[in-house]
Amino acid sequence: MGREGQTPGKIAVNFSVYQLEHPHIIKQIEDVLKETLMSPKYLEVEVTESVLAVSNQKSKEVFKQLKKMGILLSIDDFGKEYSSLSRLKELPVDTVKIDMSFVQDIGKNVKGESIVKAIISLASDLGLETIAEGVETKEQLEFLTNRMCTLFQGYYFYKPMPAHEIEKILLKESNTTHFL
Repeated sequence: MGREGQTPGKIAVNFSVYQLEHPHIIKQIEDVLKETLMSPKYLEVEVTESVLAVSNQKSKEVFKQLKKMGILLSIDDFGKEYSSLSRLKELPVDTVKIDMSFVQDIGKNVKGESIVKAIISLASDLGLETIAEGVETKEQLEFLTNRMCTLFQGYYFYKPMPAHEIEKILLKESNTTHFL
């Protein structure tokens, strides 16, 4: 439980290839989790497709160790750069984040919509969650919801704000609301 009696939410942290390849990255993450008393199940490590494209065996081992610790793994900006379906097969990924450039195509570009549908379908078939980045309109949200996208983030829900403001909102929201 959080300090306000609420169940904590996930915290997503973006990692670069250099961080993944740091010789003590696992120890550093363990130390932070221990220091903050945070359960690993609430930590999500995000890497962009470009990081995956240059990742090596060391990075793959780090992913496996993180997964073994109970940390969630996410591919950010999926479909934007170096999509390699073999990476989805090789790595213990939990979530695919659909790049906002495709979400912005909803209602404007049939090809972009088709890509969004394909990503959601593929992720679902692989047992992965999907997060749509950059949701700004009701039309986009309805399109994504109708296609079983799991989670959403974007200005449609909230604009960036100070921590004290989001804290008030989170205290009022129910645990079933899915926004990031």
